[in-house]
Amino acid sequence: MTTFKAAVATFKKSAKSWLQDEDSPAVAALEAAAVQLDKEMSPALLSAYGLTYRNLLKRKPGDTTEDGDELDDLFPDA
Repeated sequence: MTTFKAAVATFKKSAKSWLQDEDSPAVAALEAAAVQLDKEMSPALLSAYGLTYRNLLKRKPGDTTEDGDELDDLFPDA
């Protein structure tokens, strides 16, 4: 089974060509959350991890989801 820490390491390796210095706080938050999630799963922390991960993915060049993601497509505007 893959750990959150290993998943973050894989993400960083695959994203090293487009992650920038300004992404460092989000990457650090993702790493810290991963360590905690590997120790003890918490719904709130898992949610924060997912949000941070998706926000980092939106920074990828050529990503056309800047205005939203798959979840945004599921819910109509109120």
